[in-house]
Amino acid sequence: MGAPFHRDGRQLLTVGWDGLTRIWNTADGTLAETIPRPPSDAAWAAVSPDLRTAVTVCKETRGWHVVFRDVRTGNRLGGALADNPDITTASFSPDGTRVATAGADQQGRIWNARSGDLCAPVFKHGGSLTCIEWSPDGRRVLTAGESPEVKVWDATTGTWVLAPLRMKNRPVERARFSADGRFIVARSDEDLVRLWDAATGEPVTRFLPHADTIRDVFVTATPQLITIQNCGVIRAWDLSPTPLSVPELVEFARLLAGGPAETNRSASAHAADLAASLRGLRSRQPAWFTRPADQVAEWHRHAAREPSTLLQTASASFHLERLTELAPGDSSIQPRLDRLHGVLIPPRDSATPPQLLDLTRAYTRSFGLLPRREFDGLPRERQTLGGIEFDLRGIVHLDRRAEPADAVGPFHPLAVIRVGLRCQRLHFLQATEGDPRVDGSVVARWIIHYADSSIREWPVVYGVQVRDAWWWVNLEPPEATQAIVAWKGRAAGWNRPEMGGVRLFQATWTNAQPDLEITRLEFRMGETALKPFVVAITAE
Repeated sequence: MGAPFHRDGRQLLTVGWDGLTRIWNTADGTLAETIPRPPSDAAWAAVSPDLRTAVTVCKETRGWHVVFRDVRTGNRLGGALADNPDITTASFSPDGTRVATAGADQQGRIWNARSGDLCAPVFKHGGSLTCIEWSPDGRRVLTAGESPEVKVWDATTGTWVLAPLRMKNRPVERARFSADGRFIVARSDEDLVRLWDAATGEPVTRFLPHADTIRDVFVTATPQLITIQNCGVIRAWDLSPTPLSVPELVEFARLLAGGPAETNRSASAHAADLAASLRGLRSRQPAWFTRPADQVAEWHRHAAREPSTLLQTASASFHLERLTELAPGDSSIQPRLDRLHGVLIPPRDSATPPQLLDLTRAYTRSFGLLPRREFDGLPRERQTLGGIEFDLRGIVHLDRRAEPADAVGPFHPLAVIRVGLRCQRLHFLQATEGDPRVDGSVVARWIIHYADSSIREWPVVYGVQVRDAWWWVNLEPPEATQAIVAWKGRAAGWNRPEMGGVRLFQATWTNAQPDLEITRLEFRMGETALKPFVVAITAE
């Protein structure tokens, strides 16, 4: 529970770890009253606007209850709101006549603050709740918690009044109405803030990233959006109505959207129109295209968070490079940038022959980003393994969305590799990971496209052309029947005695049409949950 003010603003109530409740005069900061809390009270969830009544979770002989209590006397008021509750948050209506509660049972409830009776149907949010707040007019409540959505409810009927207000993917830590009821603001535990129009549910701002954990967020009467971060940084956004004309705003929206394009005009003419629009807006409204250097730097810092995927690493490198220009005195940036450059896919050597296929555009993983570092010992770039020269720079790894449904992507069920060569054979350096490891199951398919639009298909069968990269000695043979183990090594970040190490299999496909150019290869998932990957391909 936060520190509530009296509705007239003259007093402030605080609850201490010492079991005492204190009421302070806001005019001079003097202590007005010190009140001991009943020892059975585990926590006060909310206090009424007149600082007279508290909603408290207490333990009595029959177990845990939520009850009303007189703040000054400690006396219990009325019956229990709930027995053995999962209530974790509560708030009084602005007039103090009703109390909204919510908790781990995913439900919101509204109670009569005098009788303790439910005065609206129970409403279910979905996901454990940590926040329930009233609108200033007392007609609506909002809920937020472990789901990435804020939901707004009619306080009388318990029905939705707006479509869910969605953050990105993480729980919403706090949401509230502005003091005038015009806006709803929320912060999530991915250090993002967003503001919506409380009447329509339309976003007023984009997602506003922060470089550190956000402690609080609110909208002032001015109106300004205020955020407070753990590091002590306070930021403010002006929410005053814009003086700009509707045509200027429409032109800006068109520019951001990149259109609309007229179907009877060429792409170059459309691009020229957009460029002219951009120049005009820059000259008339330069403030739209400039930001203070500290805001730009903070955006780059947030975007350069610790990456886990290849795309995120490339993006983080870009943002750190910009930071070296914006914050030249920050000595922590360059070591991070050097480390990221070290795990990115290295550029292809210009002297590499085309028979060593260029997989640059298809790579989904870098050797340096693998958490178990299983390929730290694999030689890089042009190397001969199993008698075949390969270009070893990264991994084309296929996977698809699986349980749990909220698994984090990106997911790659298909990869396309350009060829543009005639050849007699293709040599693949590949393996799989995951379960189930069933001999005879098709774990992937190579679709070979020819210049005459014909295609051929080569199924990759477990136990024949490939096995799991991780060899468990007692579970399966070390070899595949139609492939050789071209490389074996040990994982630098994860090893167990029963493991025989990690391995890559070299399998060869013979081309039945060697005089016809192969234009491209498609690498597709098979019929099992195994995740196939290829490290290099060489045409012969």
